[in-house]
Amino acid sequence: MIAPPAAGGPRAPHPTALAAVVPAHNEAQELPGALDAVRAAARHPALADLPVVTVVVADACTDATSAVAAQRGAAVIELPDRNVGAARAAGVTHALHLLRPHGDRTWIVTTDADSRVPPHWLAHQLHHARRGWHCIVGTVRLAHRPVLPVTTVARHNAHYFAGRPGRSCGAIRMSTAPTWASRPGPTARRAGFRR
Repeated sequence: MIAPPAAGGPRAPHPTALAAVVPAHNEAQELPGALDAVRAAARHPALADLPVVTVVVADACTDATSAVAAQRGAAVIELPDRNVGAARAAGVTHALHLLRPHGDRTWIVTTDADSRVPPHWLAHQLHHARRGWHCIVGTVRLAHRPVLPVTTVARHNAHYFAGRPGRSCGAIRMSTAPTWASRPGPTARRAGFRR
């Protein structure tokens, strides 16, 4: 179920810019697909008048992640921490610096370097942001890979999506790692975060 902002509650300002932050640790192989998907989402007609900045945070990388990100047109910062939370925070800080004229009217999204967001991902978020929402969260769907048995994907989906609304705009996670986290998508609800 998607819930609108509470009547009479504080409304978020309409975004005038979007920042996509992508933390990455040794993701040179998966990153092109992730950045291509973000770029496709940024070309959605609903975003025609908004600047969209993509920041890749190369977190303790020993491969070509930084070079791949730069070749794909992303702003790149490098960290030595190997800490996804610190990487996301640094990426948001850098994106807000790049979009500083927009101040608190910058809508921030984040996805992973081994995920593929759908083409309407940013438009969906912008639609809800313009309605006064403060935050959007969503789901991850596992992509079938030769090294990931179909039964593993089915077991994940049965448990992960139990009790969730049927619609999803969430990212497709390409990784075979055993951990999954929430991603922006249409199963969102207003979070009600306060400053």
